[in-house]
Amino acid sequence: MRVTRRDVAIRAGVSEASVSYVMNKSRSVSPETTKKVWDAVKELNYTADMVARSMVKNETKQLAGLANDLSNPYFAEIITGFENAAIDNDYLVSICTGQRETEKYIQHLIARRIDGVFITGPPYMSDQRYREIIGSMVDGDVRVLINGIILKDCRDISHIYVDHTLGIEKAVAHLKNMGHTCIAMLSTFARNNTFDPSDRLFFSAMEKMLPDSEPIFVGEIATRNPDMDSGYRLMQKLMAEHPEVTAVLCLNDLMAYGAIRAISDKGKSVPGDISVVGMDDIYISTKFSPSLTSIGFNKLEYGKLAFDVLHRHIRHNTVDDVIVSTELFIRDSTGPVHR
Repeated sequence: MRVTRRDVAIRAGVSEASVSYVMNKSRSVSPETTKKVWDAVKELNYTADMVARSMVKNETKQLAGLANDLSNPYFAEIITGFENAAIDNDYLVSICTGQRETEKYIQHLIARRIDGVFITGPPYMSDQRYREIIGSMVDGDVRVLINGIILKDCRDISHIYVDHTLGIEKAVAHLKNMGHTCIAMLSTFARNNTFDPSDRLFFSAMEKMLPDSEPIFVGEIATRNPDMDSGYRLMQKLMAEHPEVTAVLCLNDLMAYGAIRAISDKGKSVPGDISVVGMDDIYISTKFSPSLTSIGFNKLEYGKLAFDVLHRHIRHNTVDDVIVSTELFIRDSTGPVHR
């Protein structure tokens, strides 16, 4: 037979209201009463009826984290930070990948009346369709937090955004100081795309610090998945079309690993022949050989911050735009020009 809140109140010798105040932390209660309630909860193995609570308070205490590639430690670290903060605040988090049937996920999230969703990366669909499905969540009274700049024009959606401006400028300055003037960028996005501004920041940094050098951009617009395979392919293309390049900036660390492998398979060395810089600074970047110079930030703390932003949106209907800056972490994959 299910244990009720009334059973807890009887065991603790307090009112049901006191049990509610203690468990919901909705009102100050004496330490003595608080201890009695939690002792009774433990003895009776009581679990709150979240379905009943959601009907009364019009909230489910459920969130979703939508990531397009959990095999990338970048997303895994952010989602872990987000989930840890959510659990500390008594939320259940469903982790969803956006690699297939994203629209079906969205339909399920709306139908289950979750309180909010954190979208960590752009799913594989057109910009217009992306707007439509995000709009369907907003219309379904789901609070939405997007990691990135997409839909910044929508006043009903919160955003948390990693500003790579400083990190990319420091990376270009670092390469320039080691004698590099012919620098390229590899990306799985097209130039001037709506999802990621890294290409524009790279061109701006090059114009600012190396105005007499022509920046080189190699993209692969058939896929938005920046992984080791795409890094390998794009690096092969870069070396074939621009053998003069001595340094390359990759859209993320996984692409950088693929680029390093392509350089090695070509019989060249890193950083002896070509210096490589990644972005995201995932935790294995220090373990890779050579260790990877990368632009990054604290992703666990970023995930916790994302929860705070979404929580404010849920509790107070406050729409926020939060920006986090990046830093350059210099390691063994960059070095002086040798030619």
